[in-house]
Amino acid sequence: MHIRFNTRYLWWVTGLAGMFIVACGGSAPPAAPTVAATSVPPTTVVVTVTPVPPTTTSAPAAMEQVESEPAVVVFRVTDRSIEAPESIPAGLTTIRLQNDGTVPHSLVVFDIDEGHTVDDVARELTGQFWPESWAPAIGEVSAEPGESNEWTVRLEKGLYAATDWTVGPDQVPHVARGVFTGFEVTASEGPEIAWDSDVIEIELGDFFFTGLQDLPAGRNTFRLVNLSDEQDHMLLFVPLGDGQTVVDMFGDYVYERVGGTLDFEPAAEIGWIGPGQEVEYSVDLDPGNYAVVCLLPDGHPGTPHSNLGMLGQITVSE
Repeated sequence: MHIRFNTRYLWWVTGLAGMFIVACGGSAPPAAPTVAATSVPPTTVVVTVTPVPPTTTSAPAAMEQVESEPAVVVFRVTDRSIEAPESIPAGLTTIRLQNDGTVPHSLVVFDIDEGHTVDDVARELTGQFWPESWAPAIGEVSAEPGESNEWTVRLEKGLYAATDWTVGPDQVPHVARGVFTGFEVTASEGPEIAWDSDVIEIELGDFFFTGLQDLPAGRNTFRLVNLSDEQDHMLLFVPLGDGQTVVDMFGDYVYERVGGTLDFEPAAEIGWIGPGQEVEYSVDLDPGNYAVVCLLPDGHPGTPHSNLGMLGQITVSE
């Protein structure tokens, strides 16, 4: 597995080695009996979307929420491109990465603030930078060739960019090969769909998490809320050995090196979640004990969030 820095330094890692779960959290919730108490390239392909001009009309009344399945939007990623709709209605949306390429790919989506464009994101990424606060990440997944992965997020009206920020076997960033696109989210005329109530909600902050708990084996769905005003967060679920604890593995974690790989194999990942974002992920876990950590850095080169309190431990049982 590889991770990248959060502040204007994109390629400090070399790519994802499969799906893993990332958890940014520190202090354990009261209901979690086992949670640890320890505190660039030669070419660029972009899609330019013309933003909808703002109106001066008063804000509409809040829409009544209804129980229904969110819309599913498929992003087909190849080794050279992303195929996706140019526009998507606002609302609760499941973003599905379909890997039609020959190597592993990831998909990260950025919510672009007014005053910036899809081209601005492309320039940052192809310049080997990560967009700053004007384009927070609203989720990220990865998938092996021929497979898919997805997450759910409430899309608001505006401009967005999607890319694979990882690098290929030849160490060339996929974005440099054209794995990048932009799209517009337009106003929705339908009722607002409510979040699924049958989920495990985890709040992530600087530098803690709440809501972590022991789990049944199999598929579990998490809703993650990033309470931070500045920091991205994520969740990693890492299997522990017999008698091993989260403190043994991550009590004082040190990155192998900038640009290096991690020295363990995560079981699953939940992330990338920008400040103020709310997302929903489903992951499969086998029985066992797991460390749950956020390894994103605080600054550059930065201290891993796990060292600042975002670590916990859970048991997954049959």
